[in-house]
Amino acid sequence: MEHHKIESYGLFRVQTISTSASWTAGDEARIVYVGDEGKFYFGGDGDWTVSSVGPSGASGTSGSSGESGTSGSSGTSGSSGTSGSSGTSGDAGASGTSGTSGSSGTSGSSGTSGSSGESGTSGTSGSSGTSGSSGTSGSSGTSGLSTVVVDSMSNLTVSGLLVTASIGVSANQFDMFYRDTDGIYLLSDADQITTMPAVAMLTTTASSSGSYDLLTLGWARDDSWTWTVGGLLYADATTSGGMVQIAPSGSGDQVQVVGYAYTAKIIYFNPQYTIVEIS
Repeated sequence: MEHHKIESYGLFRVQTISTSASWTAGDEARIVYVGDEGKFYFGGDGDWTVSSVGPSGASGTSGSSGESGTSGSSGTSGSSGTSGSSGTSGDAGASGTSGTSGSSGTSGSSGTSGSSGESGTSGTSGSSGTSGSSGTSGSSGTSGLSTVVVDSMSNLTVSGLLVTASIGVSANQFDMFYRDTDGIYLLSDADQITTMPAVAMLTTTASSSGSYDLLTLGWARDDSWTWTVGGLLYADATTSGGMVQIAPSGSGDQVQVVGYAYTAKIIYFNPQYTIVEIS
């Protein structure tokens, strides 16, 4: 290594040599400039670190500013230095005094309202009277019987008290019935006590069992009848449901009056419930 003079570069002192040399332990922390190469060598802890950048020369006198050239590309930004500590904040200034508010203008006076008309005086309400207690309901009166002009009755008609009930057999108009223990009406027969007494008469022909109107008390007309006027009528012991004017006389027959002949064609049906049995 060829040694030359030592020169100052800003804060650094650099030894200039003509050619590069091998690193030795004594070169650690040294800075040398190799003139032939135009490079700086920095002595590290095991070898030289080479840089082609030379130290800055002393600043010359500034010339007059020329026209601005085209801006070059920005170099790499260096690392930011540590920020200094913030200074103490100054005391806040006193607030200025608020100005006095101006006084409000006087409101205009309201117009005078017209006076209201006087209300008429209400009359005094009369006190309510005490309600009287309800009277006891009277009992219902007895229903009156309709007046019937018997002689003017039409053929095959009845007039009187009727019930609508179920019969258990087919039957002819004006046949008589007793009521059995099941509540069904069946043809009466004075031949034995179990089919008696007759209590109702069929008002129309029944082609089958079902619900029909039955006469329990009243008038009936059939122009085919030839009754003896004023004679009593009995339940028949021979024909079921029939009537006769001669009382049954056989042993065990039941004698029951069921009405009388008003005319030869008109009867009054009024079955009696006192029955005499022939011994």
